[in-house]
Amino acid sequence: MVTRNVLLDHGVVNGATGIVEGVLFNPKDDAEIQAVLVRLDDFGTLVKVTRTLFEVFHRGQEKFIKRGFPLTLAYAMTGMGFDDVVS
Repeated sequence: MVTRNVLLDHGVVNGATGIVEGVLFNPKDDAEIQAVLVRLDDFGTLVKVTRTLFEVFHRGQEKFIKRGFPLTLAYAMTGMGFDDVVS
């Protein structure tokens, strides 16, 4: 599941679900993932999700910035039936 609005025109928005179909590696460093390829459930399109910056506030005072993919596992969301989870 996508956790941030990334590409509004392509449906890559907060809450969008899909299946990870692959990863793209940095050609100069094969240990570094550049993007995750996700096939969106609603549109059926394959999109490239890259890293984004996240601002995190600790106890409302200290601000940290981290880089990561705006994706999380979503295998048992509220409102999904068992047939939606198991395929």
